[in-house]
Amino acid sequence: MFVTRTDSWRVTGMSPPGYRPVRVLGAGASARVTLVQAEADGLYYASKAVDLSLMADDERAALEREVATHRSLTPHAHIIGLKESVLEGETMHIVLEYADGGDLAAVLHRQRIRGTPLPEDETLRIVAALALALKHCHEARVLHRDVKAGNVFLSADRRKVKLGDFGIAKALTAGSELATSQVGTPYYMAPEVANAQPYDVRCDVWALGVIAYELAALTRPFEASGYAELMLKVARGSYAPLPKHVSRPLAELVRALLATRPEQRPTAAEVCARPVLQPHVRALLDATDADVAASGRLPTTPSSRTLVSGAYAASAATLLGAGGGSGGVGMVAGAAGLLTPPPARPAAASAGATPRSCLLYTSDAADEEDS
Repeated sequence: MFVTRTDSWRVTGMSPPGYRPVRVLGAGASARVTLVQAEADGLYYASKAVDLSLMADDERAALEREVATHRSLTPHAHIIGLKESVLEGETMHIVLEYADGGDLAAVLHRQRIRGTPLPEDETLRIVAALALALKHCHEARVLHRDVKAGNVFLSADRRKVKLGDFGIAKALTAGSELATSQVGTPYYMAPEVANAQPYDVRCDVWALGVIAYELAALTRPFEASGYAELMLKVARGSYAPLPKHVSRPLAELVRALLATRPEQRPTAAEVCARPVLQPHVRALLDATDADVAASGRLPTTPSSRTLVSGAYAASAATLLGAGGGSGGVGMVAGAAGLLTPPPARPAAASAGATPRSCLLYTSDAADEEDS
């Protein structure tokens, strides 16, 4: 979580060349996130400036891996875009899409205060968008490893849903399907990770199940007063039943995602093929195609439609093999096709036409619930 600071800071500039700083979104010990406006097109982005002088060699290498992994996954309609990274002296500027709607953790926090869950239709749409994002990551042999509400970013109207923060993502090497490092946010940690066992892409599917439960019940499935107690509950897969207002198809989806044995969980591709999500997957793909058409980019590849071809009975083998490699869904839907109104606080760069903004990375106090 970033906490706003006003004291002196070592980073040489608040924004990379070609961008005008608007306001500071947040800062930490070695990084600052600034809302910036591109001089070339007037779009808003979030620029994460990292002070490399404070980093050890292994931390620098980890940052380089994060940028490389994130870049390899974009553009994608449901993953926060990485526009560019710029090295300026001892400062690394990472320019990302700006999420003017904040993160899902903040939305859930507000809904808890109101005591009202999101409409189930919106819950299913969010889950479908994240399943498409994970399908793309997993086809590219990348484990996110920190899927949580605080890393899900939204447009102001909540129609755009994007997965972000690839700081601890892991790229699986050829011949290796498993990882072993115990990382991630405890509330979203899969049993095999909590038990320090080798794990694969289905640890991300478990975390998606936690988010789906949280959206439906306004509380996480696993809560405890301490880490050891929490890990015990996670390992047992013991959680309270969903509220009665939750439909049976959604409850069954959550139960499948939160299967304690990873081999019993569906893959992200299989999640996309679930009948309860298919209408939302179809609508998201159609919306992506419409955005691409409006932006003047090339249309989506035929493989992006495989998930909705025919009836709802597409096999897992077909889904996993569609397009081959890292083709995925919405690969050509870049930031240019995801325009939203500019944030309320920044002033327009010039009189006349209202400047545009893109979706990106932001922080929120509600994220502390997931720390």
